[in-house]
Amino acid sequence: PPPTSVDTTTIAVAIVLVASAPPTDDDKSTLKGDIVTQIGLAESDIRNFEVTYVARRRQLLTGTWDVTFDVVASLSEVGEADAASFQADIESELTDSTFQASVVSSIAAVDSFESVTSVVQTRNPSSV
Repeated sequence: PPPTSVDTTTIAVAIVLVASAPPTDDDKSTLKGDIVTQIGLAESDIRNFEVTYVARRRQLLTGTWDVTFDVVASLSEVGEADAASFQADIESELTDSTFQASVVSSIAAVDSFESVTSVVQTRNPSSV
C-alpha cells in the first residue's frame, strides 16, 4: 500500500549507465534489487522503474541504459528531517563507488556509471 502520511515525499531519480548491450529482464531485475538494497528501502518504495537502451551512433559497440524511477516514502518512516536531506542521501548512496563497482561486476553488459541525478517532486495540493 502506498504511504498515506502527510510527509510522503517523492524523489525522481535518473541514472545513466554505459553499456555494451541492451538490458535483459534479468539485468533489470538485478539492477532494481541492487538499488533497493543500496538505498535501504522496501521494493514497494521504488515506483515507475524503467530501463531504456539508447545506442550511440558514433561508438558502435556501446550505448546507454537510461534508468528512471521514483522513490516514494514517508520522511518520518525513513528518518529524514526534510525532502532535501532525503534526496541528498539517496544520491549519495547511488554515487557510492563501492555500489557502482558492484553493479558493474554483477551485470556483464554494464561498463560504467555516466551520471546519477535526482530531484524532489512537488505536486499541487489536491482539493478536498
